[in-house]
Amino acid sequence: MPRVSLLLLCLTLTLSVVAQVALQNDTTIEAYRDVEEVQVKGKLLTPAMNQVSSSSFSLNVKELQALPKLMGQTDPLYFLQTLAGVQVNNEAQGGIFIQGCDNAHTMLTLNDAPVFYPSHVLNLFSAFNASHIDRINVVMSAHTAADANRLGGAVTMITPIRAASPFNFSANVGLLCSDIHLRSHCSEKSDLFFSGRASYFSIYKGLLKTDGIQPDYNFQDFNFTYAYHPTNKDDIVFSAFAGNDRLTADHTTADLRLFDVSWQNLASSLYWDRREGETNFHTAVFLSGYHNRFLFDLQKELNLNGRSSIGSAGVKHSTDIRLSNRMSLKAGAEYTATRYAPLTFAVHGDFAFNVTSMPKTLLYAHEASVFTDFTHQVNTLFRYSVGARATIYNGNSRTFFQFDPRANFSLQVASGHFLYLHAGTYSQNNHSINLISTGLPTDFYIPADADFKPEYALSASIGYKGAFLRDKYIVSAEVYFKQLYNAVECSVSLLDLLYNNAVYTDFIYAGTGQNYGLDVTLQKVKGKFSGYLTYSLGWAKRFIPEVSDKPFDSSHSRRHQLVATGSYHFNTSWSVGAVFTLATGTPYTKPEAAYLLNGRVVARMGAYNGEHLPLTHRLDLSANYTLHLKNNQSLDFNLSLYNVYCHKNVQFITYSPQHFRIRQTGLLSMIIPSLSIRFSM
Repeated sequence: MPRVSLLLLCLTLTLSVVAQVALQNDTTIEAYRDVEEVQVKGKLLTPAMNQVSSSSFSLNVKELQALPKLMGQTDPLYFLQTLAGVQVNNEAQGGIFIQGCDNAHTMLTLNDAPVFYPSHVLNLFSAFNASHIDRINVVMSAHTAADANRLGGAVTMITPIRAASPFNFSANVGLLCSDIHLRSHCSEKSDLFFSGRASYFSIYKGLLKTDGIQPDYNFQDFNFTYAYHPTNKDDIVFSAFAGNDRLTADHTTADLRLFDVSWQNLASSLYWDRREGETNFHTAVFLSGYHNRFLFDLQKELNLNGRSSIGSAGVKHSTDIRLSNRMSLKAGAEYTATRYAPLTFAVHGDFAFNVTSMPKTLLYAHEASVFTDFTHQVNTLFRYSVGARATIYNGNSRTFFQFDPRANFSLQVASGHFLYLHAGTYSQNNHSINLISTGLPTDFYIPADADFKPEYALSASIGYKGAFLRDKYIVSAEVYFKQLYNAVECSVSLLDLLYNNAVYTDFIYAGTGQNYGLDVTLQKVKGKFSGYLTYSLGWAKRFIPEVSDKPFDSSHSRRHQLVATGSYHFNTSWSVGAVFTLATGTPYTKPEAAYLLNGRVVARMGAYNGEHLPLTHRLDLSANYTLHLKNNQSLDFNLSLYNVYCHKNVQFITYSPQHFRIRQTGLLSMIIPSLSIRFSM
């Protein structure tokens, strides 16, 4: 009975909202006159992005279907990069960089399980099947104590746990990739979800050849979720994600394989949600892992073969208690054990000059945290939340204690207009090392220890969110500042590593940093046309004396970034979408000369990260048509154009092995069309 009552209440509220919104042209209404009744069908056009505050966003994955796709796939992380404060990546760099922080500073989870490398094909699109994701929650700076130990943002991907029908099947066939998705309401107490994807790039690899470079790529990924509901108070959910990728590139004129990179992901979790009156309990266990392997050939007489991995397992619990109508308390604990296999490599060839290979090393770390958050809605205008997170961490036989207080304040200054204030401290106990700045997935992880101490940050932000013109438009802005300590940087170059017997651990240094900037979003949320315009102005400065005697830009820093996203629904069948990005180039260290000295190759480098890649810009378009069939079946057709005006964005700098010349390299300089057909039943 409670379920029936709740369903009737939701249905009544939905029909009421539909009726009101229809008068404002925000709903498509079709009426059919029968002999005995009138049927009313409505479709509420909800925005793809919902702004919770100036620092928090929620993405409706279903509504992203109207926006451009690559290889016929809706990419959740691609649209994360359209948000203000999230760095726009190029086609050769994966990861989520939030407000000047490194990719490893972002906690990305799928149903409580951390995901270490979330990208397929160098971030052309992510490793997550959008058909398997219900919603994505993003927090930029205003974290609570319940958020895990990271310096940057938090991205939470949540899968559905209840299917709408006994059986639902959809299959998508694209030019470069296909997928299937199953949803089944197995019984009153169980639901099952499965998604699988695979690519067939190889049959088109000739079309991707550019500048004498022939890439080849293939991947597979799988998602599985099973939800069991023993009572109306309990949800027990198991989910698993696994992905496998391999990318190669051959230099056809030099008969040389430039690189061969493969990587694998695993993220699985089992959680139990229980509701007891005004109290909610959440308990989860998880297991995650990441492994990469890479081979680089600079010339036939010289190659580098390396690999690394990381794996973690843990348990977490939280209790959320509603103390009164205006006060709530959330408290919990978390434990994680992590095994690190940092970079191990071997160098072969006549020109290796007796380079010593790096042997395999296993390192272990343990991290335990307790946290509490208290929230008080003082009155209709003012709300605050205060909390703290305490952590004991042991890495490589060194123990650290951390205490991170945090506070968030919200003030309604007028109807529909809010001011936000956040302050807090953050700690992070694992380091990500970017050895080769080509954007390839060759990063590896090391634990914080006596040599590389835990990173921590002091963070503050001030934000505003306001609604205008009958709530059709929402404007938000946030000014943020982060002071970083023990920020790590690896300054060894590939030439040093290969030719001069360098040990990469001798070139990892720690120092201070500052991230600061302004993020602005203008969003249209009602009507047949919806979309948003974002602008980010940011600095990500680092000061590490061993690397440079002057402050330098972080390797992922972008000073300016502008993104325009929009979709227009003509009716229930036709829609079009567009995404335009414009961003300044990321920094790099320019080699100025190379010469032989005592039988060794010596490279003279310029100022560290003293140069910037050219401006990045790209336009993507899409058109969508839905053919409605009988019995709730449908055919969805999508035509997307990636890089419409064929602009060649420079992704990284490569070095000529014959003459030590540098060249600006872009993987994609042509328009990439994709056509997909999805059948749903």
